[in-house]
Amino acid sequence: MKKCKTWLLTLLVAALTALPAAVPAWAQEVWVTAGDGNSCLVSVDEAGSVSAYQGWYQNADSGAWYYFRDGQPATGWLIDAGKFYYLNPTDGQMAVNQLVGNFYVGADGAALCSTTTPDGVQLAYNGSRMVGGKPVEELNEKTYTYRELLRKNPNLIAEFSDRTSGTGHQILRESGRGFTWIIYATMKLYEPTADGQKGKRVFEGDGAFRFDALIERKQSDGSIRYIGPGSLFSDDRQQWTARHIEIDPAGFISYASDEG
Repeated sequence: MKKCKTWLLTLLVAALTALPAAVPAWAQEVWVTAGDGNSCLVSVDEAGSVSAYQGWYQNADSGAWYYFRDGQPATGWLIDAGKFYYLNPTDGQMAVNQLVGNFYVGADGAALCSTTTPDGVQLAYNGSRMVGGKPVEELNEKTYTYRELLRKNPNLIAEFSDRTSGTGHQILRESGRGFTWIIYATMKLYEPTADGQKGKRVFEGDGAFRFDALIERKQSDGSIRYIGPGSLFSDDRQQWTARHIEIDPAGFISYASDEG
């Protein structure tokens, strides 16, 4: 899910003047490579206008599907039109007809719920596999509210901060049925405004991170540092905002982009 915005504009400018001569004017997608070797998939219209590719993309040769943001293939769990898809962390290819951790994705790539997989694994209402008649991954009823909010609007902005009430630790590690997660209190979700700022608040409560979640943190010098939620125990930051988060089908946060 890494985004290369630092060089994206350079690529787009270069694409306007240096598209390969062999590319026909009616081509819709073109790979452009910067001097440092990084590549970006861009869309080119009939007038020659160039923009970073956004959305689903199918490889014409293999038939595999990918999802692009800012010209880069997304990875990990993705919500689209209310359904959950898993994109390979190595190359972004959409998984199909297979178990992905505690979940199963079908022929169309969407995670299945309330059914049994072809190899006999029982899936709960939230898509998690069942053990002893209960989901391996499960949020409590109140916390599950944010799962439904994000399923309907995956563009919500998340703010993580100290507890606004009660006592106890800010961050707790919990486990059960072979699954480990991190509870972060408090998480607030906001609808984004037209200019990308925090608008109406739609949720306030606990936020639950997968223990293997990835947090992309922007440093003061503009560089990106990747940490796991376990690092939050020693973090001295009292509040941080994630402009984008992803959750797995059960609602546990699998990715967050902390912009500092």
